[in-house]
This record gives sequence, structure tokens and C-alpha cells, in this order.
Amino acid sequence: MDPLNVVARGHHLALLSRVHDYQPEQLDNVMYRDRAFFDYGGNLRIFPMHELPFWRVAMRHNVVPAELDYAAKVEDCEAYFARKALAFRTLCRAKTWASWTSHFIGRDIGATETRCWLNKLMDAGEAVSLAVEGEKEPQYMPAADLSALEIISQGGVP
Repeated sequence: MDPLNVVARGHHLALLSRVHDYQPEQLDNVMYRDRAFFDYGGNLRIFPMHELPFWRVAMRHNVVPAELDYAAKVEDCEAYFARKALAFRTLCRAKTWASWTSHFIGRDIGATETRCWLNKLMDAGEAVSLAVEGEKEPQYMPAADLSALEIISQGGVP
């Protein structure tokens, strides 16, 4: 489904024309809060969640290329999303990074683990810690973005 609500999503228009007093939140709640339905296919088909095990066979053949038909190891997944959260936030406090990473990996990250992860990223040359004027806590950003920050600090455009 297209997550952009420019006018309205097509499935909401169909339901508005067929269901008395329909509100878009009703479908959103059962799909995203309750996880009772899932969408699949190029024409916005919505199916009950109990059908997912049967659709996964078709999804595997039709959607997932053979070279990507595997699940990453937990450690690899967490390392990937640790970097992705930092890249997505660009410049952030440790607590903000932990919140985003927690969202991506589906579990909480405490202060000690946060420090370990950020130190690991810095030791690997993937992140840098910066002191930002007016901020008490250090800010973290991808090391690859440091050159752009230096250009900006000199009044340039990267």
C-alpha cells in the first residue's frame, strides 16, 4: 500500500463507498496495531493474518530473489541496524541513537549497551563523537559525513 495519503488511499476509498460510517483508522488499527491483516500483491489486496503461512510460499517465489531468501543472523541484523540508525539520524545524542536502534531491532537498548555499540562503531571508524556548542552531551554521526560537516562549517555547500 502506498503510505502517502495525498487524497486517500485506494482501499479506503473502496471501503468508504461500501461500509456505513467507515473511518480509515478502523482498517489501520486492525492492520497495524492489532496485526490481524496483511497486504500483498500489486493491487492492494488485504488478507487475514491466519493466511500468511500459505501466502509466504508465493511471496518467497514471487517477491524474494533466491540470493536474498534467508534470514540474517541476530548479530548481523543488530550491527546493520546500529549503522542504519546512525546514518538515518545523521547527528544525534546516544539516547536518540538507542531509541532508533531499539525500534529497528525490536528490543530495548540500555545505557551500557548503547555506550558499547557507539564505542564499537567509533573504533571501527564508522562513527565519530562531536562536541556541539550549547549541548551538554556528545553528539554522534557517521564518520563518512564528517567531510560534509567540515565544508558546511567553513560556509561551503557539500
